[in-house]
Amino acid sequence: MKAIILKPVVWNSKNYIKPSGHKATSGFAKKYGYGHEEWNNSPQNIWREQRVFHTEATEKLYEYSIHGNLGIIPIASYNNAQYALGIATNVINNSKDEMEIIAEELNIFERHKELWKIKNIRKCFQNDRTKFITHWKQNYQWILWRCPLEHFYWFKQPVLLNPKKITGKQRVTSMHGRFQAITPLIAFEIVKKHLPEDHQSLIWLTTGEFDEEIYRNVPANKKITAQKIRKKFKVKAGNAPTEESFEYWVAGKRTVNPHHATLQAKFANYLRKQNIKPIENQDFIDVQYSKNGKVFFSEIKPTETVGSKYAIRTAIGQLLEYRFLSKKDASLEIVIGTKPKKREMEFVRSIDMTITYYDKQRKTFITA
Repeated sequence: MKAIILKPVVWNSKNYIKPSGHKATSGFAKKYGYGHEEWNNSPQNIWREQRVFHTEATEKLYEYSIHGNLGIIPIASYNNAQYALGIATNVINNSKDEMEIIAEELNIFERHKELWKIKNIRKCFQNDRTKFITHWKQNYQWILWRCPLEHFYWFKQPVLLNPKKITGKQRVTSMHGRFQAITPLIAFEIVKKHLPEDHQSLIWLTTGEFDEEIYRNVPANKKITAQKIRKKFKVKAGNAPTEESFEYWVAGKRTVNPHHATLQAKFANYLRKQNIKPIENQDFIDVQYSKNGKVFFSEIKPTETVGSKYAIRTAIGQLLEYRFLSKKDASLEIVIGTKPKKREMEFVRSIDMTITYYDKQRKTFITA
């Protein structure tokens, strides 16, 4: 079941490309002078073909985001009015490990330089730069969400909301720690004029089943199915995925799923720590590297949604093809996200391949 929500964030006068120094009235932003969501529209917030962004969250949102069944419309309050800022669909949450990898690969720590230029932030830290850097070291990795690039859109201008039409009340929720659940029809009406007609978020809003329980308090006339919205507004069919967070196709192009991106990032980082330089995504091969005079082709297969047996089967065919097409004497390696069974290890070795898996407890890779 899907859910689409309005999620309050801090106001930003620089179109969320960088912090603007707007004074918040409560919470983290009031205490420290900024919010992590102030970079949500930054062109730097792209990680391995995915858009990364931030809002606060609740346990309920984590439940929907496990399989990409969450859509978020960030909203902000300014001068007694509320505005929609953009939309993200097929959203999943980043784990602590993933946030660390994202922050490292995008060099997020360096954002402290633009933060310290803001007068309000310096005031929050009593002009003590050392105190501020100590704080930033503990907080700079905090980017909670990611979604496919094709499912993210930031409006050129904030879009004024009509709370009465959305909830029947004078305001929608404005507390950063809460969210306002809405129907797909309400969401569609908010964003339809501000997105390209074939945008993936419009397709996401008009496919699949939405959890009616979460938006039971909205006006009854807004409760129609996603499929009826598609028909009413004549939305183009597009390439809607069957399982949002596993694999998706956009205009015939296969894009890696988010679990794949995470496992590959971890493996590449693991190699770098051994002073091995990985080459990623060249000639369709996930990772290539040289070790002890040998060239390795590594196929990455996450196992969050499939068993190791089937991940191995798929990887074997791909690796054999890569070796045939690219380098006949390459060593072949399957990299999976969990420990394989003993018979699976024996099988891989019997066909002269290597299998490596990620040990979550030890946070490292082990070659079986």
